[in-house]
Amino acid sequence: AASARGDGTCEFESRTRLLTLSSACVDNLRRAGIHPGKGPEAFCAEFQVCLPYRGVFVWHVGDDDVVGDANQVVVCRPGEAFRMSGPVPEGYAELIITVDFNLVSELAHVNGHVVDDHPMFRRRSWRADPALQEFRARFLHWACSSPLVDTLQAEELVVALLASALNDGA
Repeated sequence: AASARGDGTCEFESRTRLLTLSSACVDNLRRAGIHPGKGPEAFCAEFQVCLPYRGVFVWHVGDDDVVGDANQVVVCRPGEAFRMSGPVPEGYAELIITVDFNLVSELAHVNGHVVDDHPMFRRRSWRADPALQEFRARFLHWACSSPLVDTLQAEELVVALLASALNDGA
């Protein structure tokens, strides 16, 4: 969807659901024309692991300003209000994996109720190693180009991608 702002520029956002699985949903978000100032407040109701793959954004949550780019894994904890800004008009693109709470607990090796307090998730972001970046690129290509998706294969790939992303943060 595109919307005009008062400064004469246009903001564009496209969010496409790539997969809906029992363990997670995977969306491809593309956004351009982001204003360098903080945008309107938004809210994340569920736990999300975000894997940026193009451009740069700044995620303002609480007192933290988290830079997101293709070298980062960004984690959104449920119940947090945030704002977005972007230093470049070209915007950014990212895979957003909305994860089942029990799966996050299992992958982080913690009991469900302490996930939000886990030190890894309080950090909000960490470096994505080259192997994860390659996996993300292959996964994105597979998810966007496969007309028929085998559900079991998709579940396995999403869990492996999440495990790789969370392992980088451990």
